[in-house]
Amino acid sequence: MLLQSKGEKEMYDVSLKRKWDEFSALEYATEQGILQGIQQGMLQGMQQGIQKGMQQGIQQGELNGLQKSAKNMLSLGLDLEIISKAVGLPVDEIKKLGH
Repeated sequence: MLLQSKGEKEMYDVSLKRKWDEFSALEYATEQGILQGIQQGMLQGMQQGIQKGMQQGIQQGELNGLQKSAKNMLSLGLDLEIISKAVGLPVDEIKKLGH
């Protein structure tokens, strides 16, 4: 494209600069959006991981307590069926605790 005058060249340069500015602004906004999305995803993932870990810890603690109670009852000589009903563990699992 041949430019006819200095004024036309200046208008072309201004137009080209606007396009590059718009492109740069869009590129920056896209990068920032991606970074923000990654940060939010990581935070959400960490929160979910902590919550799941806490739930698993509570469940394991409850199971440990039941097993400890079952062991104590075994040491007192109580019947396996009674222990099973009292703590809610299967007889087979209680048998494993005794050995």
